Parts: sequence; structure tokens; C-alpha cells
Amino acid sequence: MIYEILTAFVDTRKNGNDCVFNGYLEDYLHYLESHEENLPAFFQQILELHPNARICAGLNLGINKDVVSNQIIGYKDAFKLEGKPLICPYLLYLQQNDDERLFILTGQGKSSYLYAKSLYFCFTEPTGLFEAFKNNIVTMDTRNGDRVVLAAREAFEKRAGIIQKEIDHEVYPNYEELKDAAMEEANAIKETAFDRIRPLEDKTEEIKRTVARWFLLKKLVYVQYMVNKAILQTRYEGDVKKQRAQAREYSKAIPFVAFSELWRCSGENLPSEKKEEELD
Repeated sequence: MIYEILTAFVDTRKNGNDCVFNGYLEDYLHYLESHEENLPAFFQQILELHPNARICAGLNLGINKDVVSNQIIGYKDAFKLEGKPLICPYLLYLQQNDDERLFILTGQGKSSYLYAKSLYFCFTEPTGLFEAFKNNIVTMDTRNGDRVVLAAREAFEKRAGIIQKEIDHEVYPNYEELKDAAMEEANAIKETAFDRIRPLEDKTEEIKRTVARWFLLKKLVYVQYMVNKAILQTRYEGDVKKQRAQAREYSKAIPFVAFSELWRCSGENLPSEKKEEELD
């Protein structure tokens, strides 16, 4: 069960390193107050709807190189990251009688929804933490607090899949818009990578974050294309091999800077297109 999986993670308050916080949402509110950090206002509204809501903040997640989709996208740099380089901002979990809902929530940035969807694919892929609970999960960013509250209000009134389809359509009505947004985000990361990394005395964490973001974007455009049954039928007449080939091309098109180049960046050092091609 979702509740059993998440409550097993140990947060930093208990000298654990799985996540920053894991417990009741009400306690998280007090936790942030004591650390002089602001809690998004909508969480207070959700607490009023679900007094026993729990939250896992900053959960660390590993990259499974044995998953088929990860192998197909061929982004070898991601497999050079040790430990658990992916971080999920919020996992809000609700329980009503014997029914459970999990909200995978990211931040308020322009591209936060893209990362939310990709994290969902990571959590629900084969051997993923929530592989067996795909139909209990809602994934979204937190740019629109009112929308998050509405989804929480409807959590046990509608099926999670219906809520998700509504949210998906509101953000990106079709695959092409999502793919273009992912490409734009990847380009923005690439253009600013050296400026962000070069001044740092210890580049490790920023490089890990950068590579992890490219991995999530590559995974997103691949898996989102593959799960689109309408595209499979209308464009490929049910030929999964053709759909898979195109999905991989879209994933390969996501731009990035080679892992080695990120480490060597100094002075006027520029990314090597040749090395990028070799690594992809």
C-alpha cells in the first residue's frame, strides 16, 4: 500500500537521508515555521479538507538503468550519477477508509509540470515504488494553488485517472506542445549550464542536478509518446516498433552538455557537439 511504502522513509529529523520531512502535513506546517520557511498557502487549505494528510518532502530517488525505457533513451551520462540524484519536491498522501491517493507535486516554475510527469513515470515504471498504484496517483505542479486544492477536494469523488486527464489537458492539450516545452526547457538549461557551474568551488551537486533534469526531460518525451494510444493507432496503425523508433528520436533530440564537459568547464570552454553525439 502507498501508506506503508511512504511511512517507511526516514527523514533528516530522525538522522535519515531518504527525505527532508516525512509525516503529517500539519506537522510539516509547524516544521517550516520553525525553520522560517514559507509553506505554500494551498497546503493549509488541503489540511482543512484532509486533517490526516501526510507529506513526504524532498524524497531522493535513484535512476534504474535496467528499465527498458531508460536503456532505449540511451542517455549514458545519467547512469554516471551515484546514489539517488532525482528529488521529488512533494509526495502528498491521503487515506479515506481503505482507499488511498497520492499526489506527486513539483514547484511553481514554468516547467515544473514537465518534471512532475517524468517523476510519475519514474515512480510507476517496472520495479518502481508505485508500479502497482498507477490508478491512485495524481501528478501536477503547484503554480495554481486553487487547482491543487480542487484536485485534493475531488480526490475521493473522482477516479485519479479522470482528474489526471483533466489536468493534463489544461496544461498541454497535445503531445507536440509538451514536447516543444521540454525542448525549450532543455535548451535553457544548456545555455546557462556553464554560467551556473563554473563559479562553484564544489561543482558536484549542481552537475548532478543538471544531468538529472536532462534525464527527466528525455524520459518524459519518450514515455509520454509511447503511452499515447491515439498516436499509436492514427500514425502507426498499431505498429509499436515504429512508434518506439520515433519516441527515441524525440528523446535523442533533447539537447544537453556532456557530463565530462560539465566537469571541465572553465574559462571560455564550450560544449563539444561531437562528444554529445557519442554519449547519446
